[in-house]
Amino acid sequence: NAGKAYYVNDGSLAGDEYATAVGDDRNDGKSPDRPMASLFGLIRAYDLDPGDVVYVDTGTHVAKRDLTLDASDSGVRFQGPVLSDHRALVDRGGIGSGDFRSTVFEAAGADDVTIDHVAMTGAARGVVVRSFTDSDRWTVSGSEIFAVGTGVDVTVNSDGWRIAGNRIRDLGNSGAGSIGGIRNNAAGTVIEDNEVFNAGTGISSRVESLVRGNEVYGNQIGIDAGNGSQTLLGATTLVI
Repeated sequence: NAGKAYYVNDGSLAGDEYATAVGDDRNDGKSPDRPMASLFGLIRAYDLDPGDVVYVDTGTHVAKRDLTLDASDSGVRFQGPVLSDHRALVDRGGIGSGDFRSTVFEAAGADDVTIDHVAMTGAARGVVVRSFTDSDRWTVSGSEIFAVGTGVDVTVNSDGWRIAGNRIRDLGNSGAGSIGGIRNNAAGTVIEDNEVFNAGTGISSRVESLVRGNEVYGNQIGIDAGNGSQTLLGATTLVI
């Protein structure tokens, strides 16, 4: 397990930015010419550490199970393609989408994780913190999350998240109903520059947090700062 770079690719080289070969789980995923095919397989095969980067290349990556990151995976970065016409889509394929617990990325104790330019679909939730776990300082950025029940769901035990520059749309198509584009119950979260539309609630943040520069439209509720409570509203800065 030498080196800090890991590679995952689908069965095509079209639009690839990182890998130079198609993905195959018989590969070790440690160089551009030996990418693995399964993101779940790579996460389970390696102990991911701070500074590690998993390059998820252009194409559709079917995940048959939740991508769960525990404390041993703290500090890892998942990097998708950055060119405007390229997309790395992690698709749960509707597998278990009617189950509220199904998710694409699950925070289960890992801190300081970054998910950048990785699209997600086909589960009840895109990114979620497992109940009663502490997963601090995650960054979810530049990503598209669609056809799920909830886009990003941060629970009370996790602090210092940044959710920025994402496009979260067309929720409630997973069979689990639309709870919201972004639901935050963790202190110190920054929610900025996102586009959130066609959801039950665009953004819900009921604790001290910063919500600014977002474009929120076409939802049943745009931004929910918490039941009209002056204390919650006073602790929440909303700049639309």
